[in-house]
Amino acid sequence: MEENKSNTMGKLSINNEKCLRGILALLIIFSHSTIANTIKIGNTTLGSLNYFIVAIFFFISGFGLMKQSKANKEFNILKKMKQLLIPYYIVGILWIVFFDKNFTIDSIIRLLLFYKVVPYCWYVRTQLILYLIWWITNKICDQYHLKSKSYIFLLVLVQLFVYAFSQRFNSITSTTYITVFNFLFGMIYSYYDFKIYRLFKKIYVMQFIIFAFVVYSTIYFPREETFISYVVLNVTSGLFSVAVFHILYIVDLNNLLTLFLGKISYCIYIVQCIAECIFHKTYFCNITYYPIDDIYLVLLLTVVVDILLATVINMISNFIGNGLIIRNNS
Repeated sequence: MEENKSNTMGKLSINNEKCLRGILALLIIFSHSTIANTIKIGNTTLGSLNYFIVAIFFFISGFGLMKQSKANKEFNILKKMKQLLIPYYIVGILWIVFFDKNFTIDSIIRLLLFYKVVPYCWYVRTQLILYLIWWITNKICDQYHLKSKSYIFLLVLVQLFVYAFSQRFNSITSTTYITVFNFLFGMIYSYYDFKIYRLFKKIYVMQFIIFAFVVYSTIYFPREETFISYVVLNVTSGLFSVAVFHILYIVDLNNLLTLFLGKISYCIYIVQCIAECIFHKTYFCNITYYPIDDIYLVLLLTVVVDILLATVINMISNFIGNGLIIRNNS
């Protein structure tokens, strides 16, 4: 059975997951473009549906952590924090110097606390919260010898509810939590991956049914600041993540370009604010260095500059991270 499983699921590899991240990072850039925000889908725009892409990122995160847990690999929260924070602080300094131009003690403190300095920094904060939730869950399960995966799912669910309601209570934008439960969906999918795979294989049209349901829900139940809307968004984005992730079983995304983009996908995500503002004004920045009117050329240049900046920042981050490791080991 194990041999057969490895043969039928061979394309679900780490590299394939990285390639998906790279493609999603480019889609995020597109979703923030003027072009995407002029394309109408029902009562909303294509750009406003980018929470589906972020949902898949959260889904992959939960999937990967559960996969490590199944393989009895230890979770190193300090390593994860380093991977998130070093690129973020590099981008933050660049943003303050060239765009915010408000290099004060207050701006530095807000940068350290991920509070309204770097655009899109909410994702960094949310991802850190998810890693913290996973770390706390593992500590509780180890402390009280809770072996069943049901306890893990329940503990994560409770903490996600606490996080979501705390954000809601403090009137923080719903973008930071409307799809956060996809982290749990990814964990569940990872634990039951082979069973879900066989179900999709048995009922081939299921994937198309899910996509059709997501499109229908998106058109007729647009995003609103209500509890019902949050539930619908989490359910639809969760189903969408499952359907998209299942493609990794069928299609091999692995090639040199997508693998390269996957390795720097996080840097692509967080540095896009700088690349965007170089060529046109945005709602979060009035400074632009080389304004261009052609929205298609703006998108093309934004992608190119974003990838170049992400490559450099990734190299610097790895250099700093490796230096910290050597220093800790010495």
